[in-house]
Amino acid sequence: MFEKVQACIEEMNLTYMSNLKVAKETVLDDLNAAITYLEEKRQQEKIEFVYGIGKRKSKLQKLTEQLQEFSNRQEKYHKHNQLFEKRNSYSKTDADATFMHMKDDHMRNAKLKPAYNVQIGVESEYVTGIGIFQDRNDKNTLILFLKEMEVKLKTPYRNIIADSGYESEENYRYLETKGQTSFIKPQTYE
Repeated sequence: MFEKVQACIEEMNLTYMSNLKVAKETVLDDLNAAITYLEEKRQQEKIEFVYGIGKRKSKLQKLTEQLQEFSNRQEKYHKHNQLFEKRNSYSKTDADATFMHMKDDHMRNAKLKPAYNVQIGVESEYVTGIGIFQDRNDKNTLILFLKEMEVKLKTPYRNIIADSGYESEENYRYLETKGQTSFIKPQTYE
């Protein structure tokens, strides 16, 4: 789309002897500046936009409509990119959910479903904390979950017991710097 935007801006520059430019980083602002320029041109020349079958659109109207369409699409892309935030997928029906492989896939066809990664902290068979995360990988949720629990409980746990899904060097370092003893099963242990 960026190449089409550039071509449209170049055509506008040639037609109206303007000197507008567009950059990938500021494409939305540049498009809006071009649309504003064309609107001012329309008001100066007192051109009426026409709609309907059998009406011939002016060059100015064609360029304005094309740039407006590009601007709308770019806004939509920008909103979608903001939803990703450290994820590579999201559900259109629940933008906070991430697509994950589910264990209940009885057909074994590996379909992805929108879901959340729920973490539960337990002490002496009592649930002491619950965390809901967008990240599908357990090892990326351990530190955030422990920080949440420490804030809520106002004290850190001394011993952290977790399965091999939580094993990572980053998690080990964090627990070591906090003075917490880790009992995390190594992934290579049989």
